[in-house]
Amino acid sequence: RLTPKIKAAIEGGSKFVLTSRSYILRQAWSLLKPGSFPLLEGAQVVVDVTELAADERRQILYNHLKHGAQPRQFVRQLVPSLETLADHPGFSPELARRLADPLFTRSMATPTQQNLKQFFDQPRELLADTFAGLDVQSLAALGLVFLGRGWLASPIESNAAHSDLLARMGGDIPGVASSLAAMDGSLVVRSVREGESGWSFAHPTMIDAY
Repeated sequence: RLTPKIKAAIEGGSKFVLTSRSYILRQAWSLLKPGSFPLLEGAQVVVDVTELAADERRQILYNHLKHGAQPRQFVRQLVPSLETLADHPGFSPELARRLADPLFTRSMATPTQQNLKQFFDQPRELLADTFAGLDVQSLAALGLVFLGRGWLASPIESNAAHSDLLARMGGDIPGVASSLAAMDGSLVVRSVREGESGWSFAHPTMIDAY
């Protein structure tokens, strides 16, 4: 509903930055009518947070801690570990933001190497919060992957357990299939196991978080 006004504002010289997680944008794309607002596609930039350069990671971490709400003493204790954290394979801008917010580090009285490693190794709270913002079909899709202990064959062949979960969560096979495609590369990944195509969680911690 707002795109005509945004388009008019841009023509008048205003500038906008619209951000969205990739799987949310994919699900909403058909509803946005991008043909009526070509900039949605033509000016789109995709940032893959798993492919950030080392300097970019360090800068992101520095910026969040500089502008965050952590006490100075906490930040001082972090300094020896900053490069290690920026190079951690589980690093993400969202985890850096949470590290800079005391709300998410309440269980970490002292930022020791072990505590910090666990914070980045097992981002259960981050994943749980992400799940809480998903729609019914996406949650049901992840539920089917969970039922298979982290694996769901594709195409989906519904069984009694699948039908029960879908009935309880309000999902259906077409909606689940569409949601899996939208979440591909972010929350789930498509792969082949023993010659069978299917879906698995993008991060092993997702099983615990779900």
